[in-house]
Amino acid sequence: MNKDKVAYQRKHKPILTFLNIYLVRKIILYIVTVTPFIIGIIGYYRIYQPKNGYTFIDACYSALRLYSMNMDIKMNQVNIWIEIARFGAFLVVTMIIFKLLHLIGKEFIFIFVGLRKDSCAVYGDSAYNDHLVKDLGYKAIAHKTPIVKNAQNHIINFGNDFDNLLFYENNKRFFDRKNVYIHMDILEREHLEKNNVTLFNTSENVARLFWQKHLITQNKTICIIGFEALGQYILHFGLLFNIFSTEQKVVYHIWGDFEKYESLHTELGKIKETDDIIFHSYSWW
Repeated sequence: MNKDKVAYQRKHKPILTFLNIYLVRKIILYIVTVTPFIIGIIGYYRIYQPKNGYTFIDACYSALRLYSMNMDIKMNQVNIWIEIARFGAFLVVTMIIFKLLHLIGKEFIFIFVGLRKDSCAVYGDSAYNDHLVKDLGYKAIAHKTPIVKNAQNHIINFGNDFDNLLFYENNKRFFDRKNVYIHMDILEREHLEKNNVTLFNTSENVARLFWQKHLITQNKTICIIGFEALGQYILHFGLLFNIFSTEQKVVYHIWGDFEKYESLHTELGKIKETDDIIFHSYSWW
């Protein structure tokens, strides 16, 4: 298995897991909803024998009417199949009603939360979104895809740049005069940023915050294990932030896939006058 495939799987594993759980829940829901109908058909067909002038279609129709709490036979004709089916249909209908009430209540909550000046709608299925919504607290409106029109701020954070841009372009007219924050891994800010649109990168933000809290003011040795996006940003901002004096020297030891990065950043050789960057081709352990 090549490195690109492994990196892809690591990056999209949370999304694939979410999709798998979503599909399983959908399948179970469909089975639970249809089961009373199938059992009802069996029960009615045992009563509606063709010799009595009824057909299979009549059994299907009567089974369907169980969801409206109606039976087309007398109580003394009810068999065990119909008994199970009518209670199952009642539970399904009750479940649907509660689900609808939940959705309606959720929409009302979105409306009231959207009235806040600091309200923020979070779109997408990124693994980071749950943490983001939790940190935002009461001002957060978590939505997978539908637009929350009355929210003042909008964060778009799907699994990849293409989905983020596609969602923004498809709903651009709703984002006028609203603050929009789009997570991007690759594209530079100048390609898309406008007055109301801000691009952000999780790895970049984490690296900035790390060095703001752990600024180096003396000689130190730093080990960076893993050199994907986060590791690269930690090195990048470490070189920018950790400049305290001309006598200070910081040594960075890098373990990971660094060949491409090193070939693209030929200026790293000039940094050796102040700091040292040592790339290790062997495993850190």
